[in-house]
Amino acid sequence: MSVVAEPGCVTTGSALPTPPPLVTEPVVPRARFQVYVSSSRCFWRLLGRNNRAYARSPQVTVTVEESRELAALAARGALLGTVDLTSTNGREWSWVLTFEGLAVARSDGSYGRRVECLASVERFRSVAPTATTTYVRLIPRDLGRPAPVGPIAGIVRSRPRSSGATG
Repeated sequence: MSVVAEPGCVTTGSALPTPPPLVTEPVVPRARFQVYVSSSRCFWRLLGRNNRAYARSPQVTVTVEESRELAALAARGALLGTVDLTSTNGREWSWVLTFEGLAVARSDGSYGRRVECLASVERFRSVAPTATTTYVRLIPRDLGRPAPVGPIAGIVRSRPRSSGATG
C-alpha cells in the first residue's frame, strides 16, 4: 500500500501522514453589559472589546435581576430610543437614552466636544443590541488606612510631600 502525503504533512515511519494543524479564526470578544454587584447596589456598564466603557446604567438598582433587565431594555432601545444631549456651557457634553418613557442608558463620562458625544452615541447604538451580559462582584478595598472622618470623609488625601531637605 502506498500513501501520498499532501504538502505540509509530516510523514512518520508509518504509512499514515500526520495532519496539518487546524487553522481557526481568533475568538473576538463582543461588547458586553457588565453588571457590577456590591453588598447594597448593582449597576451596569457597557464595555467594548477593549474594555472601554461606552455607557452606564442611569440608576443604581438593588438586585442583579433589576440591573440585568435594565441592561436588556437598553439593548432593545438602543436603535429605537430617543437620545438627549446635554451640555454645561457648551464645554462638557453627555447623553441620556430614553426608551418607553424611562431613562435606560447614559454616557459613561462627559465629552469636550459635541461631535465626540455624538460619536459615543453611535458606538453605543452599534454594539448594544448584540452585547452579552456578564457579572462582577465588587470587593471593598481595605488599603490599611484609617477611615477618614469629618466633612471631607469621602476624600482621601495623601501625606504632603517633603521639601527635599533633610533635617
